[in-house]
Amino acid sequence: PNYLFCAFDSSGPTFRHEQYDQYKINREAMPDDLRVQIPGIQEMLAAMETPVLKLPGFEADDILATLARQVDGLGGEAYLVTNDKDCRQLITSRVSMYNIRKDSIFDAEALLADWGIRPDQVVEFQALVGDSVDNVPGAPQIGAKTARDLLQQYETLEGVFAHAHEIKAKKRRETLMENQHLAKLSLDLVRLKNDVPIEIDWAQGRVGGIDREQVASL
Repeated sequence: PNYLFCAFDSSGPTFRHEQYDQYKINREAMPDDLRVQIPGIQEMLAAMETPVLKLPGFEADDILATLARQVDGLGGEAYLVTNDKDCRQLITSRVSMYNIRKDSIFDAEALLADWGIRPDQVVEFQALVGDSVDNVPGAPQIGAKTARDLLQQYETLEGVFAHAHEIKAKKRRETLMENQHLAKLSLDLVRLKNDVPIEIDWAQGRVGGIDREQVASL
C-alpha cells in the first residue's frame, strides 16, 4: 500500500447509544488479557509510523467509512482490512475488504455470491435481519434468506414496506407491517457514518518510515 492507517474504537458511548440505549447492551467487555496488549499494539504501530485514528463518540468502522469515502472520491483504491460485515456497505468499484488471514479480497461479486444483494442494499439487509451481537433489533422473524428475497424483489427497505401487504405468509406479513419502526431504527444503527470530523494526515500515513531498529527491539 501507499498509505496505511489503523482505526480504533474509543472508550465510552457513541452517537448510536444516544439513538438506542440498548445498543450493544449484551456485548461482553474486552477480555483482560487483550486489554493489556492494546498499549503494546499502539507502541508497535508508532514504531511502524502507522497513524492511529480514533475519536470519542464514534466507532472504528465509522472512521473506516470516512477514509473509504475520501479515497474513493480521490480516485484511489481502498482495502479495508477487516472481517466486520458492517463494512460490506462500504464496497464500491474502488473500495473492497481484505481478509488478511485468508489473503483474499471481498468485493461486490463476493457479496452477491454470499448475500445475494448489492453493496447499496447492505444497510437495508442488515436492518431487516438485525444483529444479535450489537443488539440491533431488525424486523422480527425476518432471516437472511427472506431479507435477500424481499430486497431482490423490492430493491429497498422502503419498497419492502410499500409492498409488505403482498407477502403471502400471514404471520410474517403482519409481523413485518407491525414492526416498521424497529427496522427503521435498525437502519440508522447499522449505517456507518462516512463524515466523521477527524483530521486525516495523509503525509503521516504514507508507508515507508518504519523505525526498523525499534520494531526489531519490540
